[in-house]
Amino acid sequence: MKRVCYNVRVCHDNAVAESFFNLLKRERIRRRTFRTREEARRDVFDYIEMFYNSKRKHERNGIPGTQIQVLAPVRELDCFDTQSVVLPKPVSPLNTGRILMARPKPIMTLAFKVRDRISSLFGVKKIGGFSGAVPERVQVGQMLDFFLVEHASDTVLTLTERHRHLDVITCVSSSGHELTITSSVKTHNAFGRLYMLPVGPAHKMIVRQNLKGLARAVPLISGR
Repeated sequence: MKRVCYNVRVCHDNAVAESFFNLLKRERIRRRTFRTREEARRDVFDYIEMFYNSKRKHERNGIPGTQIQVLAPVRELDCFDTQSVVLPKPVSPLNTGRILMARPKPIMTLAFKVRDRISSLFGVKKIGGFSGAVPERVQVGQMLDFFLVEHASDTVLTLTERHRHLDVITCVSSSGHELTITSSVKTHNAFGRLYMLPVGPAHKMIVRQNLKGLARAVPLISGR
């Protein structure tokens, strides 16, 4: 008998495997027809060995002395940003996501539209923006809009988006009244690097505005 984890409710589900198979289907297999099983095997092997294993080493590092998770050591990242705010009352990372996704800033809505327009030229799937629907609980391997949940606890929520141009981790962590949003990016090609030129600075500004808005909203709602 062979045991298999396949349900999002199973805490031992492998988020890295979930991410890999999602990318394999999206980047290589979808909309393709293989004439033989051997042709499919060679193509998948080429994707794994020549691209995936060399570009997407699944190492998730932590910043010493914190709960923050990032894609790689900071010196190896193409973009890194971490910002914190002290809130009037403690708020869990998941509740933070619920507040921010339910009340997106106009600049964030505009940023998603611009992002989708540019990305569509390079075959990157449109994301549209946040749906505003955040469940009471999340499990590793579950999707939150376009993000994959790779870690979830009372104090840390790690969300990832990976495609052939770049990988992104957004880590929301809390320690008492302090809440931190940390983003780390590794690019894989020229488009990824070009994409981050305007997106990097814009992202920092959006996070800064969101944290200010969160500090104003928290006294008006239940913290947990």
